Amino acid sequence: MRVYEFGDIQVDLNHLRVRRAGVDLQLEPKSFDVLRFLLEHRDRLVTKEELLDAVWHDTFVTPNVLTRAVAQLRKALGDEAREARMIETVAKRGYRFIADVTFTGDEVGDRPTVPPRGPVAAPAASPGRARWTWIAASLAAIAVGGAVWLAWVSRPSTGPLAFSPARRITTRAGFDAQPAISPDGRSIAYVSDVSGSLEIYVSGLVPGSRSIAITSDGRQNIQPAWSPDGQWIAYHAQAPGGVWIVPATGGQPRQVVETGAQPSWADDSERLAYSADSGGMIGQSTIWTVRRDGSEARPFTRLGEPRGGQGWPSWSPDGKTIVFSVYTTMMANEIWTKSTADGHLTKISTAAMVTHPRVGPRGDAIYWAALGEDGRAGISRIGLDARSGAAAGPAALILTLDSGRLNGLTIARDGTLAYAVETDDDNLWSLRLSADASTTDAPVRLTNDAVRAGHPDYSTDGRVVFDQIVVGQPAATWVIDEDGQHRELVSDANVWEPVWARDASRVLAVATTDNASRFIWVDLKSRRQTLVPISPAEVNEIHNARLSPVSDEIAYHTVDDSGLMNVWIRSLDGGPARRITNDQEAISYPAWSPDGTRLAVEIKRGETTRIGVVSRDGGAVEEIVTERGQNWSHSWSPDGQWIAFAGQRNGIWNIFAVSTRTREIRALTHFASPSGWVNYPSWSPRGGRLVFERQIQTGSVWLLPVK
Repeated sequence: MRVYEFGDIQVDLNHLRVRRAGVDLQLEPKSFDVLRFLLEHRDRLVTKEELLDAVWHDTFVTPNVLTRAVAQLRKALGDEAREARMIETVAKRGYRFIADVTFTGDEVGDRPTVPPRGPVAAPAASPGRARWTWIAASLAAIAVGGAVWLAWVSRPSTGPLAFSPARRITTRAGFDAQPAISPDGRSIAYVSDVSGSLEIYVSGLVPGSRSIAITSDGRQNIQPAWSPDGQWIAYHAQAPGGVWIVPATGGQPRQVVETGAQPSWADDSERLAYSADSGGMIGQSTIWTVRRDGSEARPFTRLGEPRGGQGWPSWSPDGKTIVFSVYTTMMANEIWTKSTADGHLTKISTAAMVTHPRVGPRGDAIYWAALGEDGRAGISRIGLDARSGAAAGPAALILTLDSGRLNGLTIARDGTLAYAVETDDDNLWSLRLSADASTTDAPVRLTNDAVRAGHPDYSTDGRVVFDQIVVGQPAATWVIDEDGQHRELVSDANVWEPVWARDASRVLAVATTDNASRFIWVDLKSRRQTLVPISPAEVNEIHNARLSPVSDEIAYHTVDDSGLMNVWIRSLDGGPARRITNDQEAISYPAWSPDGTRLAVEIKRGETTRIGVVSRDGGAVEEIVTERGQNWSHSWSPDGQWIAFAGQRNGIWNIFAVSTRTREIRALTHFASPSGWVNYPSWSPRGGRLVFERQIQTGSVWLLPVK
């Protein structure tokens, strides 16, 4: 028998009967449903709109029917509105069940599975009330998800889930991405720039559903995650940072931790896992857990265990493991799981550019977004062995994109997948500069390609070399005049990250063939390629190699087994490497001064990256940019007085220059869109110009329903 008891009242769910002092009470069916719903959600306030949606889900009614039902309940139970002992009224909001309750039976399995209905029709005489009722009713479907998902019964594990054709959910021309599907699969939260800043929105999945803003504070909010009980949405706020939560029906957001991103909920909706590093250095990120109230924040993984930067955590449905991605190299990421009980680590798979690994709803598979062997983005699946938790067979693609890349992946309780397809306008831009490192006009496009043009580098004779990334094809290297009038192909044999030699006759680049990378020289006249005597194993450990002004050495950073990053210099003739920094967190991305005596470096301190200068012989690092945010240095002015860098302020990226003498910072661009970024500002050795890469993002949310 399944019975709620409070005072002398018994509510029998098996027989749909209410007794008071042993005497059956005569209640209308809808009044009984209201009482049952209040009892099942007695730990919180239940809004009027939520009750209307749950009980009158198949009928359009006015709020008066709820008032009448509650009045009947109070009369039957012997309760009073003014001195409530059972059903408390919260003015203008809803009701709360406040009596002490005991329950006999399986309460979780008894929660109703009623679908959400349409908006409640409000009285025509109250336009303010009508507007609120429409918004609240639209959101009520989300709150009802807390009841719906608990009644979901796991599908039998008879093989991989089968999916229907994908369906596009958002259709606007801007940036909609990073979806989080509600546990019941009826609603979806996602990120949108429709207001001019990045905010979290919620929409029903029925065609024609309207989107409701859940956040509207201008904090550049991203990465929503829906709690399993349907009550909360966690997300990352880029300004000021950290993990936040907000009620799924909207309300006041609250910061859970000051630093961290990529949140994921545990099965109990009380704990979260998150990446402790939201942008400082991907190679230094670890996984942490915290309670919803912000208490008990503690590390779940450690640097070096496993080796690489750990991100995108996701709890399994039973709470026994957390799956996460591990950044080792750009083209060889890994997927691991770790037991929440004994800490056992299991490597699941290796793939390129892994994000958003998710354990399937039956716990028998892991899904993730990655790049396939042909360079196209897609969703992969790998089965899990029920006993060991190890991979059961090879990974298989279940979806491949012809263009674009994935920006988000989430799974509902029935196995339905939601994801976002991001399309980028990713081109080179040029900027004129005066002698004092200030801008003389607005930036203009140098390229206008439909594919990525990136990693620009200026030569001494005024040309720009860059790489071009085309989905499904090898990377190519091009040279373009600084006015964009003349352009020629250098190599289309998977050659990328090119940098000029001092005499502008050749470029140093990375060539990748058969999953092995080598440094090569490419002669611009003959197109001949010459290997640099550094082995593929060594090249694999070298990040962001920059050629010295005399073209005989490279500076770069490495990531050691414990996750620490430091800067090294080595000769291109095969001689030994020499470490010039010894930081206990991260110093990386070196850029040579014009005279070759100093290097600009990126310094990580928590979530913030700073800019410093260090001698080529090593020693103390002088910090010259310490402003909160991200600061990514890349090149020097010809006189060595300024360093150009990409900086993120309040979630928006622009190009800046900092004086190496006075530390004055000047904004060189004034972009206002939070959808995209800028990077790799390369200063012309002749002065007067600067070229950089700018990405402008657009995206749309898609659904892959289960058959």
